[in-house]
Amino acid sequence: MKCNNCGFDNHEGAKFCSNCGNKMEEMNCCTNPECENYNLHVIPMESSFCPKCGNKIKVTADAPFHIKYPEYGLVPLADFRYHDHVKFVFNKPEFIQDKYLSEGVNFFIIARQKKLGVLRYEYHKKKIKVFDVHDIKRIIPCEYNKIEISDNNDYFICYKGDNKVFIDNEGKFLN
Repeated sequence: MKCNNCGFDNHEGAKFCSNCGNKMEEMNCCTNPECENYNLHVIPMESSFCPKCGNKIKVTADAPFHIKYPEYGLVPLADFRYHDHVKFVFNKPEFIQDKYLSEGVNFFIIARQKKLGVLRYEYHKKKIKVFDVHDIKRIIPCEYNKIEISDNNDYFICYKGDNKVFIDNEGKFLN
């Protein structure tokens, strides 16, 4: 496994580079025994197919949470393009939905400890001192296994096991 930082060839499955200490990218392997990538962790986790044989790559049980659920478009909070403006006092999410931030109200699916929630993010054009105004409010805590947005975007359908609840854009439960 080649290090993205220094180019050093590390042993198969290395978590950190032996040369520079850089964290190695998590990789998957092909499950086709006839492929040269079989059982070799050389395929990026987000890949759906093996680049050598075209075999469908199965997401392993130990795959990162955001890779297991690609439908939410989650990225680690540190990779979120506006993370410098998004400040969390407590219960900082580990993942946040990566979508283009535009003016107006935005809702982002967030995840913490493998559970989903929703963050409401308002971006205002006016400035206070030299900073733009950003209002952040967690309207649905990270306690759901699955979250869907209604067709007209006015409420969320949140699943916890077999139970489902309906929550509006302000975070209030609907009857």
